[in-house]
Amino acid sequence: MLKEKKIFSIFLLCVSVFLFVSPYFILPSIYAGRDNWLDTAPPNAVLLELWNIDTFEGGSGSRAKYLEHRAYNYQKETFSTYVLVRSLTVSQAKAMLSGGAKPDLVSFGIGSGEIFKPFCEKLSPPNFVRADLLQCGVVGKDVLAVPWCVGGYCLCADESVELSKESLQNLAQDKKVCTGGVYNVANLALSEKVNVKLNNNYTQFEAYEAYLRGEYNVLLGTQRDFYRLNRKVENGVLGAVNFSYLTEFTDLIQVIAVCNAENKAVAEKFVEYLLTPSSQMRLCDIGLFSVTDTQIYEDNYREFELAIKQPKKVLSVFTPSENIKSLQGRGDD
Repeated sequence: MLKEKKIFSIFLLCVSVFLFVSPYFILPSIYAGRDNWLDTAPPNAVLLELWNIDTFEGGSGSRAKYLEHRAYNYQKETFSTYVLVRSLTVSQAKAMLSGGAKPDLVSFGIGSGEIFKPFCEKLSPPNFVRADLLQCGVVGKDVLAVPWCVGGYCLCADESVELSKESLQNLAQDKKVCTGGVYNVANLALSEKVNVKLNNNYTQFEAYEAYLRGEYNVLLGTQRDFYRLNRKVENGVLGAVNFSYLTEFTDLIQVIAVCNAENKAVAEKFVEYLLTPSSQMRLCDIGLFSVTDTQIYEDNYREFELAIKQPKKVLSVFTPSENIKSLQGRGDD
């Protein structure tokens, strides 16, 4: 009898330990996009669905994965708010909205904002976001979307190419400068250095590949190209690259908006969490930059970060797609 009680006590101890530690093993798999994770939430939990739509290249990692990790940490802090992150394309989001689905939160960039604008709730102005970047999500006097990470543009060339304004002007006129322009307004970014309008119809990755093939002397790149080129240099498959960082403009801003009035108060708390120093510091995990004054880099990203910190002209994330094409000097694809 005593032996049975001892076995039962050990069993109870094992069960208790399992129940205590299982969330730390179960929850990471939750954020692989599976629906059955909802079954693990307690009855009093608040369940938020966050759609992530990428319309421009990231840095060194996935924005959706970053949001998943932030959601996991937020759940551990609150013990009550579960955020399910779903990665969607613009087309998928349109279809789901047309079918009556609506997220509690949505993370998006320029090129998709017009489809979410009718659903965005007015938000309280955030305390920490830079005023220049915040303007991308303001309509009239209302804050409809809040930036949570930002990227930027840089000119990339090998060391033999001079990146002075006069040299770039000549290279651009000789069509030796390569830009991408499907989702971003590359001409506006380049205009602070070169007074010429380029009409390349490359995607950003196609422009990057054309530059690597030697078809162009200079690439107008983004933080993603900065990461890719630095990796090639570090691995010894590419010679030294000279970077010049553009300071006046960016449209590479990812914002977050609340679309469900019923859960607005709880959803806004998660938005605030994404802007805390601890969350913003983790943006270095995905090669993007803070939308606050938080310094997150000490390595070769630091000079790029200083350029990002300078005041920026921005475009509204709600700019209709047709207007973006007009800004780019592009017609229908």
